[in-house]
Amino acid sequence: ASIDSSIAVAATGTPTASVNQGPGGIPWTNPTNVFSTSTYATVNLSPSSDASEQLFANGIALSIPASATVTGISVSLKGFYTGTGTQSLNLQLTTNGTPVGSPMSFALSSSPTVYTKGSSLFQWGTTFTPTTASGPALGILVRAAEIFPGAGSGTFSVNSLSVTVYYTTAAVSSPLLDQGFAFSIPLDVGISGFGVSFNAYTDNATLVTLQMLQGGILVGTPKTVQLTTTPTVYNLGNGRDLWGNLWS
Repeated sequence: ASIDSSIAVAATGTPTASVNQGPGGIPWTNPTNVFSTSTYATVNLSPSSDASEQLFANGIALSIPASATVTGISVSLKGFYTGTGTQSLNLQLTTNGTPVGSPMSFALSSSPTVYTKGSSLFQWGTTFTPTTASGPALGILVRAAEIFPGAGSGTFSVNSLSVTVYYTTAAVSSPLLDQGFAFSIPLDVGISGFGVSFNAYTDNATLVTLQMLQGGILVGTPKTVQLTTTPTVYNLGNGRDLWGNLWS
């Protein structure tokens, strides 16, 4: 018998706040539109002003379980560029407002296009925890720029910003019942103990709990063992161990 030792989850959230946040550059117009699905946050760049301020978006209503393991984060947005020159949009994640990891840059097309950067196994050059990937701790910086200063001008338009956090949680199986053993205990003897033996292994941190049944009902004290990553024979109980129950 086997079971997956973890469950993969993808949680998507949308920022609820967005402001212009230096250092220098042209401020975005209507910055809160960056998470709108109908209107756009925009910024106009020119040969003499070839970079925007950083647009800081946060307030993402995600709550990642404390016991989870964050495996990756992706950022999705819709945007386009109208103008000349060679341009790029820069994304960087933040923890409590501080930039972390490595930024990601890409060019926008001339028509509205949805872009998704990152993946279920991409952590942006850093390591996120349930705390740093939840609630107000997680934020995104968005910055527009002309790659070659003084060589182009145009308007960046961005909206529909969202973040997906990918994580795994420990799986809990349904009970596996093992009954109907082919042995018979004479009525004139006493029961002194039970020993249980099984062979198992795991590819992740996994606990196995065993508990006796009497008449199909859980009784006594369960026993828990930590599995290893190599096939191992586990022996629980012994000839003097009644597993916390009286037997007849």
